[in-house]
Amino acid sequence: MSNLKVARKDLSRHLKDQTDVHLNLACGMIHKLRQQMTPRFIWKFDHFAQCRDLAKNGGQKFYISPSFSAGPQGYQMKMHVYPNGDGQGENTHLSFFVDIIQGKYDAILTWPFKLNVSFTLIDQQADQTKRKNIQCQLVPVGNA
Repeated sequence: MSNLKVARKDLSRHLKDQTDVHLNLACGMIHKLRQQMTPRFIWKFDHFAQCRDLAKNGGQKFYISPSFSAGPQGYQMKMHVYPNGDGQGENTHLSFFVDIIQGKYDAILTWPFKLNVSFTLIDQQADQTKRKNIQCQLVPVGNA
């Protein structure tokens, strides 16, 4: 952002002539603020192939993430990951679920929970040319 000085007598004309510039600056600032305020949780899942193979062979079926908050006074959540799938996805898919759990600020939050949750599965293949991240929106079901 530049520090432009405009004489008081020219201010009205400047505001009228530069409305688009000012709106674009304001929109850019709002976009940056939204990115800073969007809650993020990163769960690095190590040794995925080994965990999937273990589940296929009757071992541990799912893993639970540490709990995390959707913002400073947000909903408390945790994830369940089934490396070898769950239900109809067993043996064919990776299944994951986001659970809403009891949190410190539940009394001031809106219930039932009706927000979509964005999810990105980051492909960590050694060959970067074969990496393909998967993004999806989770839509709440039931009365969380």
